[in-house]
This record gives sequence, C-alpha cells and structure tokens, in this order.
Amino acid sequence: MAYPDRVPAWRRYLGLIRPSIARDVDDELRFHLQSRVEDLMARGSSADAAWRTAREDLGDIDRTRSNLLTIGRRRAARGRRGEWMRDALGDVRYAARSLLPGADVN
Repeated sequence: MAYPDRVPAWRRYLGLIRPSIARDVDDELRFHLQSRVEDLMARGSSADAAWRTAREDLGDIDRTRSNLLTIGRRRAARGRRGEWMRDALGDVRYAARSLLPGADVN
C-alpha cells in the first residue's frame, strides 16, 4: 500500500461532515509508517532503506488494514444500535409521562 508523504489539510475536515472508517484507518497506518521512517532516517538510514525497513517492521499492512476496518465497522454498528436503543427508551419515557393523569408534556 503506497501512502503519499502528506495528507491535505482539507481531508481532515471531511470527517466532520461524514466520518469514514477507511479514511481514519488509512490515516492512522500512514502516521505509524511515516513515524517509523522518520525514526529510522534520524538514526542514519537512507530514505529507501527506511521505507523498506518500516514496511517490514509493521508487517502485512493490507491484512492489518482489513482487520482494523472490520473492527471499526463492528464498533460503528454497535454505536448505532446503542443510539437507537437510547432514542427508543426516551420515546417510551415520554409516552409514559404523557399517559400520567394531569401530565403536561409540553
């Protein structure tokens, strides 16, 4: 998986509009890969050797990405279910309060 050296700043703001699990995973993997490369280059490795070593050190990046996407999607689905349950419980509470004698729900 090839990563550009720098992520445009405007891409970070897309997460405010529409969060993307894949984009977050790619950004996180890119950060760790680039951090490792910078560390190796600070220790005297050439750029090519640093990239090669960093990729070897991080292992199978595609498999890691796939696993992280699966985890992220499951977590997002769990969060949506939890949100739905909280909303449903709030609706039930509102309905119960409105059924009480003399209740003013407005």
